[in-house]
Amino acid sequence: SNRFYYYVDLESFLLKKGISSGAGLTIYDHVVNSEPWKVNVDENSWLMLLFKDDLLDYYRSKGFRVYSEFKGGPFGFRISLTQEERFPQEVNTKFSIFKGSDAVRANPPLIPGLYTLTGADLMAGPLNLRIEYYLRNPENRKIYRAYGSIEDTRDFRVVRLFSDIDFGYSNYSGFPYGFTLGGVSSLPGYSTNSIASRYFVNVREYIIFPTKIVNFVVGGYCGYVNESLYMDFLAGLNIFKGFGVYVTRDREQHGLKYYMRFEAKI
Repeated sequence: SNRFYYYVDLESFLLKKGISSGAGLTIYDHVVNSEPWKVNVDENSWLMLLFKDDLLDYYRSKGFRVYSEFKGGPFGFRISLTQEERFPQEVNTKFSIFKGSDAVRANPPLIPGLYTLTGADLMAGPLNLRIEYYLRNPENRKIYRAYGSIEDTRDFRVVRLFSDIDFGYSNYSGFPYGFTLGGVSSLPGYSTNSIASRYFVNVREYIIFPTKIVNFVVGGYCGYVNESLYMDFLAGLNIFKGFGVYVTRDREQHGLKYYMRFEAKI
């Protein structure tokens, strides 16, 4: 992007009897995405580099955040106040190894301006929850938004059961407040970000047959979005617990659809 970005985090914590508490200040000017629950940035970069499949929608953010945090065992809680300027972010690359001729999906339009919001993050065992309330934004709306996930793995003799539930709700559907599903990390039988909504519940349930090198996987996924149900089955394998190849039905082209993952998640 030919631009200098920075992210500086200053914090002080006290550890006492296994409990950590403290506060911090962050100042930054960088590019962020609106749905971090969907996929991590490293895997998204591999998908873009190889197949020009970009699951995330980005915008530029410049401002500061103050926060206070508490951690004890599997429980953690953070509250924060953020004030930042947001700007639309252009897509700055067209390169892809295997899909060089395909068009790049543009980031959604964003109203530039000053955004002020409070946030609360809760980590409790398998639950991760993020709640946001916007005190100021260019739309002059009071916007609240929440999203999170519950992930669990259980071992039974020769098989492993993997469960994952992602969910979100917003009172306004405009970018960057709403949610989009479709693509390898949510509903792989549908094209990337083809289903948009203010709310969603996405459930994935898989049976894994582990070996030392390859894990064989069968299971299904189900999404409830816009009062509609999207679901299907998949099968595949995960190699070295970090690279997966899977097949499902293509619900739009009415055939089989193969896709890859670049981390242990399915």
